[in-house]
Amino acid sequence: MKKRLLVGIGGVLFWMISPQVQAYDCKVLAAAPLNPPDLIVQRDLPVGSPIGSEVVSGVMPVFSCTNEAPALTKQEFGVKSWGAYEKMLGGRRIYSSGVAGIGYAVGATSVSSCNATGYVDGSNTGDTNLNNRILCVTNGLLPNQPVTAKAHIQFYKTAKTTGSGSISLGSPVSFILRNQGIDWTAESLVNIASFNVKSVACSVKNTAIAVPMGAIVKRAFKG
Repeated sequence: MKKRLLVGIGGVLFWMISPQVQAYDCKVLAAAPLNPPDLIVQRDLPVGSPIGSEVVSGVMPVFSCTNEAPALTKQEFGVKSWGAYEKMLGGRRIYSSGVAGIGYAVGATSVSSCNATGYVDGSNTGDTNLNNRILCVTNGLLPNQPVTAKAHIQFYKTAKTTGSGSISLGSPVSFILRNQGIDWTAESLVNIASFNVKSVACSVKNTAIAVPMGAIVKRAFKG
């Protein structure tokens, strides 16, 4: 009986203490989708070149945190890729698009917290996951709640021969948040709308081509 009483008291004490151990609370906010335009790939575009312009979302709230005592002592914010890794290009990790010869890199800008922009490059991971890229680290709660950010995606030519078709990436990029250096909050996923890519023949760089015709008698032209 005494043993059961001790167990019961221990459970009550744990219930009373545990909310104080982790008084902070972070909610995940739904990120807005990214809408890439259709892409056209010139066959003479060098391997490793960007395809089209960087696609950047608007500013969107992605996390909202409160921090009651005992206060947080550390928070980290960043971006993560969920794609299938292919190679490094220009210091960025490139992921497969599902269409031959076309890959992409993902990044983010932390707007409200530290105004930093970075792409996933295998550095500043926060842990051992090379698909993470931490942008901001602060002692305590990230300032200017809710946390707002922009998502970035850049497409690249990854092989000499490229295919054509529809690209459906789903949610290949997410915003990440870690508390106290150990506790990863659920991620705010960014959906990428489907779009089409088309490979075309070599581009024309000079539409005015000089053709030597030698000496021509003016009267040879009639009409």
